[in-house]
Order: sequence, then structure tokens, then C-alpha cells
Amino acid sequence: MRLQNNVGAYPGAFTVSGKVGVTGNYKNVYNNGILVGTDYNVFLSTGKTITVEGTLTPRPKSASPQGEASADIATGGVGEDYESIFSSDVKDKGYSFTKKDDGTLHFNGHDHDWRFNKKTDTSETINAKCATPNCPVTTNDGDGNNGGFVWLKVRDTTYGYNGKNAWVDASQQTAWRGPKVSTIKIYYQNSKTGEDLGTTAPTLPGSYTASITVEGLTVTRGFKITKATPTIRSWQGYPYGKTFDGTQLANPASDRLTISGGTYSDIAEFNWYTATKNEGNTYIKGEKLNENPTDAGNYIIEAVFNDTDTTNAATSEWGLTIQQATQYNGTVPVAVNNMHPSSVSQTFTVDLNQELTKNKVRHGDSLALAAFGITSQSDYVDLTNTALNGDILTITMKPMASNLVGMRAYVTVNVTSRNYKVIPVEITLTLQEKPTANDITVTMDGWTFGEAAKELQVNGLPTGVELTDPAVTVTYTNTKDGTTSSKRPTDAGSYTVTVSYETDTVIHTGTKDFTISKREIAVPTADSRQFEYTGQEQTYVLGNLADAAYYTVSGAMTRTEAGSQNVTVQLKDKNNTVWEGGTDADKTYVFTIAPKPLSKVPIGDFPDKTYTGLSIQPVVVPVDGNTALTEDRDYTVSYGANTNVGKATITVTGTGNYADGIQEWNITRRY
Repeated sequence: MRLQNNVGAYPGAFTVSGKVGVTGNYKNVYNNGILVGTDYNVFLSTGKTITVEGTLTPRPKSASPQGEASADIATGGVGEDYESIFSSDVKDKGYSFTKKDDGTLHFNGHDHDWRFNKKTDTSETINAKCATPNCPVTTNDGDGNNGGFVWLKVRDTTYGYNGKNAWVDASQQTAWRGPKVSTIKIYYQNSKTGEDLGTTAPTLPGSYTASITVEGLTVTRGFKITKATPTIRSWQGYPYGKTFDGTQLANPASDRLTISGGTYSDIAEFNWYTATKNEGNTYIKGEKLNENPTDAGNYIIEAVFNDTDTTNAATSEWGLTIQQATQYNGTVPVAVNNMHPSSVSQTFTVDLNQELTKNKVRHGDSLALAAFGITSQSDYVDLTNTALNGDILTITMKPMASNLVGMRAYVTVNVTSRNYKVIPVEITLTLQEKPTANDITVTMDGWTFGEAAKELQVNGLPTGVELTDPAVTVTYTNTKDGTTSSKRPTDAGSYTVTVSYETDTVIHTGTKDFTISKREIAVPTADSRQFEYTGQEQTYVLGNLADAAYYTVSGAMTRTEAGSQNVTVQLKDKNNTVWEGGTDADKTYVFTIAPKPLSKVPIGDFPDKTYTGLSIQPVVVPVDGNTALTEDRDYTVSYGANTNVGKATITVTGTGNYADGIQEWNITRRY
């Protein structure tokens, strides 16, 4: 016997070998939902046939038909008694087998009329029920929906979920007799905007409805896609064994984070915090940092996610440790230059925090002695009384005499810090000259050259010590040329007076600047008289001679002849005196005797003359007092035409001690 394709067997199988035998061909039988036994479960799909080749014996029987419609089920058995071979195991359903004229075996079954319904308007299922009487398909459904049901299922999800928000399931206990589930389409709509999305399932956050329709019946259900809350599921070992190296720790790169519910681009910023690490290797958040950490220690990094259309604002934290470096690369030099000779022990402090910072060593605080502590090879270092207290190293030096000035003592300190297990520090102490303390107050007022000097006043000397004490020294320094003297200066200039008092351990000193101002000298006034030649000696007289002792006058102060001569006044001591107004330049005065005008000298008697037709030139005889003037020495004469009737002129030009003059008279008509 050969069974063609689409012969169904559930849950067992046909075994065909010569004669037909059915093994494992059972199904579960339920009563009101309770399993009560098993039964045969061979069925043949509608429209399919069994082709018989050979002879069938009456012994095999057909399985109970399971409510399929009437159908031709077999061909090829001409002449056989099919009713005796294929008989129904179900006696009360009216199933029978008949042979058609063409020899085809026909199964007389039940023709279904499936009708669909919803129990309520809000039902989540669409049910199938056979409307044909005496339907052999049974069900436990109280409403007789023996064709099963399809169920529109939904679930709320978060953004980025890979599964479905809506799907269709068919009933299993009572087989669904409607359209195949794979052919039922789901339609989506945005609940807020009313936008129809068709059969494309939404992916963005929002409220939506899903609906299916079977034979005019529609089921609609709502669901939500909420915004995802991003989190970093793995930091992948960040910061990858970071050890302090003086560089700032960078934020993790995008390819080193495993993020769920969001992406690296959703991270708005990374915040950093100090942290404490407990015994369980968990980190407790401390103070927020203003920047990424550099120093060794425990920290918490916080990724801050943006509030976006698809993601909620969120944070994700990770505790981490920057390991302490083994040893600083090099030795930190420190110089102590305030060590001086002393007859007693001295202590010196070194602020290691300050010195390390000055040498650009980022130690991270928490300084303490490391292995080997404090060492020195110098006999003058008192290691017993040398110690580190916090950041301050106190070094005790034994007494040292003055002859050791220039000696160096070396102290090596190995410290540990937050960032380094060992930082070697080498301190060099150099013995210097005795220190100076500026603790003496000196008062010295200035004065003007030629005045009485001001008195030196001093405060701060030990009780009983006076300026005259041999231990006290007073020096005056000219600030212009640097010369010093123990004598008080008298010349004008700028000075510094220094008062010093020396003890066994320190030199006490004080200074004061003072000025001796130059004396201002009254400037002589010029002789205001107008001098004119008289033939006698005349004298130039200066005025305002109150300070005449401070200057000299050079140049003749007397003169007889007409003309000019300079009188020069010069300060005797320009280093200490100046003219009023601040200059020390020489003053020059001009002593001038003007020529006497010949108009003041009689030159002769010139009465009117009668016209002669010739040039009239009277003789000129100038006489100044009792002195007759000499032509061409004291004067020259020139005449006008002096021919015609009218004014006639004589021009006498003075020279030397005399100035010009003109004499006029008339030439009258002849009668």
C-alpha cells in the first residue's frame, strides 16, 4: 500500500511494510478539560486520497474520522468490499464508506460551516464555531466555539527591545479552524496622534494600538513603548591597570564600553568623584572633582546620559583605582642657605611639600618616611633630633664655629606619598656668614648745605649699649659714588647711614636715607641805569648782594668810552650751591655806555644866508664842553645841495663816542 503526500499522522506515524499497520497512532482524549484516555488519531486532509495497489484484507480498519468533510479517499480497489475493509470506529456520527461506480472509495463525513464571533466588544480573541448541526468536533468551550480561537497578544516594551510588541497566537487544545495565523495581518496606529502606521510595527517610544480583523471582526489592543534607561553593562576593565605617571586620566573611548538602552553619543558628560574602597572592593562616592583625576587613588567615574526622545536621563557609575608609582625617577635637590656659625645647636625646617612642588614633583600629598628614612654622613647633623612631622622636616645641627664658613652638610630623606612609594630628597646645608637682622630703627633728617647738621637717633640697641660703644659701628655711604665714611658728611648729596651692632650669633642693623640739599643762592640783579658817554669813567653796580660770599664777579665794572662789556657772576661751589630756581649756570650782565647824540653838542652858529647861486657850506666846529671834537675821529660832515632858496642842511655823523646830528638853516632871496 502507498500513502501519497499530505496524509497526516498526529502524533503518531504510519508504518508501511507489505501490509498496512499503524503504530503510535494515538491522541489524548479530554473530558471537561481532564485527560481521560487516548484514541486513534489517523486522519486524512480534505481533498487528499489514498491509492490502493494490491489487495486489502478485511483485517485493517480505518481510524476514527475527526470531523473532516465528505471526500473521495481511495482509488484502485476494484471489486473489493470496501465497507467491510473501511468501517468507522465512531458509531454514533453516521459516518459510512461507499463505493462509487468508478471504484472510488467515498467517505461520507461532516461538512463544517465555520462562523466567527467575539464574546464581548473588548475581547482579545476571535472565536470559530461550526454552524452545521451535529458537528463531530468537540470542545470544552462553554459557548461551543469548537473551531478554536486566535488571540491578539501585546506587551509593553522599552525602546530598543528586539522582540515583538504584538503577535497572533492560535488555540492549541481546540484547533483553530479559521485563516492561517501567518495570513492574519496586524495593523498599528499611534494612540496620541491617530497616525495610521499600517502593518509596520512602531519602534519609537509612545502609545500605540494593534488590531487584527477576521471575517469582519476586529480585535484592538493597546501597548506602550517606553523610553529606554541606558546603562553601561561593561566598562571592559577601564582604566586598564593605570599607574600614576603624571598625566590626566582620559575618559573611556566609545569602543571600550558596552552600553544597553542607549549609545555612547547619548552620554552628555563624565563626572569624576573621589572614592573610598571598602573590604568588599566596592567604592563609596566622595567629593566631586572639577577635572579628570591625575593622582593615584580611588575614584568613581559617572557617565551622565542625556534625556532624549528615546532614552531617559540616567547615570552609570564605575569605581576604579590609579595605582601608586614605584619610585620617582631622580633625586629632588633642596638647598638650605640660612645656616650660620653658632656656639649652640640650631634647627632648620624644610617644607617638603613646598620643595617638591617647586621641583615640579606631583607627589599628591600624604608625605611620610619611606624605607631608609633619614640618613647623613655629616658629623654636624644631629640625626637623633632630626624628624619629619607631616610635610615639615626639622633638621638639628650641632654647634659650628666661624672658621667652618663654606662647609656643606648633606641629609638624604626618602619619603612616600600618595603618588610614589619612594621619593628621594637630598638636602644640602651650607654654612654661611653670620646673619643680619634689620631690627634697629634709625632716624636721620636731612638739612641744607651750610646749615647745622641734624642729629642721628637710634632705637633698638640692647639696653645699656650706646652709639659710642665699640661694638656699634656707624657708616655713611654716598649713594651716588658708593664711598663710605665713619664721619658725618657735610657736602650736599644723598646718603645712607647704617648703624650695626654685632653679637655672637647675629648682626643687628638698621639704615636710614637722608639728603643734604644744595644751598640756593640769591641771584644778583642787573644795574637798571641807562649809561651815556660823558667823557668820564662810569661804574656798573649789581644789586641784591646778600649771598655775595658764595659767588665771584669777573669782568670790568668801570668804563669811560661808549660800547659794551660783560660782567660774569659765577658760583664758587657748584657741588653745594645753586641759584634760586635750581640752576648753577653762570650769570652774565652787559655793561653798555651809549654814544652821546651830537644833537646835544654845539656844532656852530648857522644864520640864514642870502642866495648866491653857489652851494653854501658853512664850517662845523663841534665842542663838547671844553673838548673840541675832531673830524673823522669823532664825526664826519656832509652837506645838502644848499644852492636854492629854502631849507639848507648840514648832516654831522657821529662816530665812536658820538651819534648822528643834523643842522638846518635858510637860504633867502637876494634883493
